[in-house]
Amino acid sequence: MRLRYSDSLSETFTPLSVSMPSPAGRYRESVLDPWLSGLLPDRPETLRQWRRQFGISHESDAYSLVRHVGEDLAGAAQFVRPERLEAVLERPGHAQWANRPSGAAV
Repeated sequence: MRLRYSDSLSETFTPLSVSMPSPAGRYRESVLDPWLSGLLPDRPETLRQWRRQFGISHESDAYSLVRHVGEDLAGAAQFVRPERLEAVLERPGHAQWANRPSGAAV
């Protein structure tokens, strides 16, 4: 897993996290795993239930959980499957984009 900000971002962009500040940076699992884990619920019972529901065996696998619940995370980040992107962007009252979200890919 890795994250790279889009080259088309403006110089005044807001990073996803202070741990991933540079638009020229490429971030790997050692930075992404703690950030993704922080977007998930704190309650171990909820995480266990989700892992069981989605067939995820590793307790520390935040990325696999985000693949299933990424549209409904804490904070302002959303992880949307490509086939759902248009539907999410067209939801009324959802978000107002300064430009189309192509800022980061995970």
